Amino acid sequence: MISVLYVDDDPALLEIGTFFLENSGQFRVDTVTSAQEALQKIKSMPYDAIVSDYQMPDMDGIAFLKEIRREFPDLPFIIFTGKGREEVVIEAFDNGADFYLQKGGNPTPQFLELGHKIIAAVRTRQAEKALQDSETRYRNVVEDQTEFISRFLPNVTHVFVNEAYCRYFKKSRDEIIGNKFKPDIPQEDKKLVGEYFLSLTKENPIGSIDHRIIMPDGEIRWQRWSDRAIFNDGGSLIEYQSVGRDITETKQSEEELRKINEELKAAYEQIAATEEELRQNYDELNKKEQKLRESEEKYRRIVETAYEGIWVLDSQFRIIQVNNRMAEILGYQPHEIRGQLITDFIHADDFPDHEFHASVRRKGIRDRYERRYLRKDGTWLWTLVSATPVFKNDEFVGSFAMVTDISERKSAEEALQKSEQLYRTIVETAPGMLIICDSRGRKLYVSSNCRNITGYTQGEIMDKRVWWVHEDDTPRMKSLLKDALENKISRHNVEFKGIEKDGKVWYGSLSWEPIMDGQGNMIQVLIQVIDITDRKNVEETLKQSEHRFSDIINNLPDATLVIDPNGKVIAWNKAIEDLTGVKAEDMIGKGNYEYAIPFYNKRRPILIDLIFHSDEEIAQNYSEIIRKNRDVLIAETTLPQPKGKRSILWAKASPLYDDQGTVVGAIESIRDITERKKTSDTLKDSQVCLKNR
Repeated sequence: MISVLYVDDDPALLEIGTFFLENSGQFRVDTVTSAQEALQKIKSMPYDAIVSDYQMPDMDGIAFLKEIRREFPDLPFIIFTGKGREEVVIEAFDNGADFYLQKGGNPTPQFLELGHKIIAAVRTRQAEKALQDSETRYRNVVEDQTEFISRFLPNVTHVFVNEAYCRYFKKSRDEIIGNKFKPDIPQEDKKLVGEYFLSLTKENPIGSIDHRIIMPDGEIRWQRWSDRAIFNDGGSLIEYQSVGRDITETKQSEEELRKINEELKAAYEQIAATEEELRQNYDELNKKEQKLRESEEKYRRIVETAYEGIWVLDSQFRIIQVNNRMAEILGYQPHEIRGQLITDFIHADDFPDHEFHASVRRKGIRDRYERRYLRKDGTWLWTLVSATPVFKNDEFVGSFAMVTDISERKSAEEALQKSEQLYRTIVETAPGMLIICDSRGRKLYVSSNCRNITGYTQGEIMDKRVWWVHEDDTPRMKSLLKDALENKISRHNVEFKGIEKDGKVWYGSLSWEPIMDGQGNMIQVLIQVIDITDRKNVEETLKQSEHRFSDIINNLPDATLVIDPNGKVIAWNKAIEDLTGVKAEDMIGKGNYEYAIPFYNKRRPILIDLIFHSDEEIAQNYSEIIRKNRDVLIAETTLPQPKGKRSILWAKASPLYDDQGTVVGAIESIRDITERKKTSDTLKDSQVCLKNR
């Protein structure tokens, strides 16, 4: 329910507005008669929206609006006034008013429109807040990335860069955004980069490239970029999105490994030559062996200085060699690792996967996989392993493995997975049924509680042949949904009749909201369906009860009216229409003693008002008031009204109670006894005359 603070210096209008708004069941209304009082009240109690008059003493509606915007910039504010001057309207919107409504005319449609404006303003503010939170959340995700992220136009003018991008290039955002910033690329790489960007087309907009850049200090670094070319509906290129990272160390490691492989190849060739020479000259063999030892020493130095972790395993997967980097990332000294089985460091859950990859390696197949290893401090390290089997005389004798630390990447993946699970939990536990469709209306997702509402499973509802709207409402709902998809519009609280799988009828309220991408294109539609069957049943029961009550009142022979505790007329039967000449539609809903005018030609309390409060002045208007059972009043009075003639009226008033014994209104029956009184008076006069003869 929406809480509303209604500010107006006219108490009667506040009373009417409160009745209409709260009677809808969607609002809780508090009222004050001045802006100063409202400012004090809102500091002690939060409200969803404010409705304010414009012309009020001491502080008018615009000044009040300025104060609210200063302290509560996001609080919905609606100007509701009898003043409709253009300059007032402009000033209201310039100072942040959500809507401007003019008083006057029939109150029912007027306050109905006010209710709609309040709901629209509150939901708009809520949507803006949700969007702002979403943008902040996703911007934080982007800013926390270690990769360089940028967006730029085809003329290289940058429109976005994250903090990692600025930090890497040692420039501020202001130096890059809005400017044609282009990193310095070596001449020999420029053609490659140019041809790469030309290859990104509407049909193939995504690509990846490794190239070098020249840093401001002259250092040459390697970068790896993943790029997406973004095209508009007309097929024109409008923007690039790029995500990059520095791979200089990786390139250096690859280059070092390439050199190692070349040297190993050369060494093996040399060994073969040496073996041939051994058969010819033993002395020459010694020389070749010395060269081989020198080559192995060089290989060992390269391995020890590699950025990646490296270890060598025997055929039983026992560690026989490990470089310093491998020992470092596990927190050990190299001698503490050598001689141990590789399984001493593997997570128990990974043993089956280890056995699988070990069998693959024994078959002579190179392998690449992720593995968890135990650090010395008891923590687990996520790695990417590239393993190569080693054979001698067709026999598996061990393997050579390069190990890359991917802990940061795995942490990011785990955080993303938890975030996705959180949002899925929120969706699955939300009230009602949630459906996500693509821009063509094809269902992509249905929440699990769909079965509680429709009787259908998720799989059945995903089937386009299942339709859970009753045939009475099918044309209307399909037309509304088609209009929403074609015109990208949202609708809220659209009520409809539904049909469950077993044929049972239910009633629902459906809302949908288009989801747009950064270019304003609708990519999905979020649909929420809420079961309102219980509410509809209560409304129908209440309507039937009100009809029965109205029929009873209308068929009473005496002129009868009923008012609520606020003095508003809620019943005015046919007999009182005949007595006063005032139709029910002209009296129902009126307050402020409107019901007294047909009798007294002015607004004033009458007998029914004594039900709610004692008043000697009211009592003096009646010749005699008899109180029965402490709460029923009976009286007679002589009036010049109704219908312009002097009448003697008999009246009876009593309170109305609810099931808890609370007074919820009062009823008064009125009977014209003028003729009876005349007859009685004539009879008395006759008796006096006879007595005097």
